[in-house]
Amino acid sequence: MSTKSSKYIYGKNNKKYYFNFKAEETSSDSGLILFEKLEKKYNLIRKLSKYLNDKRQPSKIDHEYEKMITQRVFLNAAGYGDCNVSDDLKNDEVIETIIGKLSSQPTLSRLETKRTTKEIVNLHKFFLESYIERKKRHKKKVKKIIIDIDSTEVKAHGKQQRSLFHGYYGNNIYHPLVLIDGINGDLISPILRRGNAHSNLWAGSILNRVIKILKKRFNDIEIIIRGDCGYSTPKIYNICNKYNIKYCIGVPSNNILKKKVKKLKEKVKNKYKKTGKKLQKFIKFNYKANSWEKKQKLIAKVEHTGRGLNVRYITTNLKFTPKKAYKNFYVQRAEKCENKIKELKKMANMEKLSCEKYLANQFRMFIYGITYIYFNLLKKYLKGTKLENSYISTIINKLIKIGGYIREKGNRIYFQMSKSYPYKKLFNKLANSI
Repeated sequence: MSTKSSKYIYGKNNKKYYFNFKAEETSSDSGLILFEKLEKKYNLIRKLSKYLNDKRQPSKIDHEYEKMITQRVFLNAAGYGDCNVSDDLKNDEVIETIIGKLSSQPTLSRLETKRTTKEIVNLHKFFLESYIERKKRHKKKVKKIIIDIDSTEVKAHGKQQRSLFHGYYGNNIYHPLVLIDGINGDLISPILRRGNAHSNLWAGSILNRVIKILKKRFNDIEIIIRGDCGYSTPKIYNICNKYNIKYCIGVPSNNILKKKVKKLKEKVKNKYKKTGKKLQKFIKFNYKANSWEKKQKLIAKVEHTGRGLNVRYITTNLKFTPKKAYKNFYVQRAEKCENKIKELKKMANMEKLSCEKYLANQFRMFIYGITYIYFNLLKKYLKGTKLENSYISTIINKLIKIGGYIREKGNRIYFQMSKSYPYKKLFNKLANSI
């Protein structure tokens, strides 16, 4: 190789490492062709775009809404969560081949900021309908749905509409409510709320609507609601009783409950002193708070891990033993819901709600939600492989971030990727099975 126009730095043993920029126009995101296949199969972007009212003059439109949303979702899947990367990627042949000519940052910002309340309401309905459609794609009849409900914080980036200080988190935030399928991790609905909202704000009315529709669309379906103590409210219990819904929900401590477990706490404490081993005991009893319609079965867990006693309460109408209800079902929230929300926020970029307008940020949540759903669907095709339990960040690094370039021959386009790519067999399997 000629070194006349190359630069060098000193490498090992004072050898000169030369570098230049004369190689093929290579992209780092060739794996996005998997997302193109997912969109062709499930059409989530195309369907979502139909809910938007485009008031632009047709003669002046260069980028259709569907194409712009495709750009946002696909680039988000490659780790580009913000709109302002368009100029940096406009010469990437792989991305341009998959998506087409990229929209500029101002154009994408207008897409977000022009959304109306009616559109946002309709898009909430779309998310639920698309979830039901994905459920009905299963070959087997759907017999059970677990709805995990939880809230999370998204830090505000400035003086954004309805971003407010929340005492628990100690920051100006948005406080979204998220409904996750507790069996397969699918996203049922993301709801943006003001920063100072209580965990259960709107939870009862949203669950009422979701359950009512699910009951109509699925015959003889068993629905189970699972949530922490923030959702231990009369409204949610009344909804469960009204629709004959199963539930397993945390209950906050109070003086009456403390008296119920006083003897068990002493027993666990004394036994730990004798053995020095971690100990966990459960007790079941009936309890009715003043605001509840009727008595409910409560389960208390009393645990000693060497750092003192730890007591937790749940209420459930599931026909499980106390130990199974807590250990085998309730605590599954951590993996089935809390970790999924972390993926949605950190890896599908839902925490990037930096628009000034509240409705624009809710629309962004839908964009990031579609990205998450496609990654979750991709995991379905990874079952039985070494990546089946991987986080989204791992999938991005190993299946999306693939070096490659474009070759065109006649009416064919070849995505030529590195010979040394270590997941060739897995990628071929995915490309053929989606």
